[in-house]
Amino acid sequence: MNNKKKLLDLEYIIILLVTLVFLINIFAAAYAVEDTVWDILLVVGGAGIFFAGCLLCVKIEQSVGYYECKHCEHRYIPTMKRTLFTFSIGRTRYMRCPVCGKWSWQKKVLTHDYEK
Repeated sequence: MNNKKKLLDLEYIIILLVTLVFLINIFAAAYAVEDTVWDILLVVGGAGIFFAGCLLCVKIEQSVGYYECKHCEHRYIPTMKRTLFTFSIGRTRYMRCPVCGKWSWQKKVLTHDYEK
């Protein structure tokens, strides 16, 4: 469980770093470089790094731990698509439970039922 917590903490570091790289590229394109081709390359490269980092963070969020339904207390790992396209606040996502079919705000838990 400690390794799972470390991975979730790493998620914050990754998003901070890719955001910083993206902002540095934007400022470099706006102020440091005068060639239009380099401006475009810096912005596109920074955006590519940012989106790749965001997808990596969503993958970590999806695969580390479980989500628990408020209604039936079933714990499960959602698909990457479901994780990517659902509303979320922090580590809580609004999803439909695959067992009972009810929609609720489901919190991230790090252990499965048999590990409680």
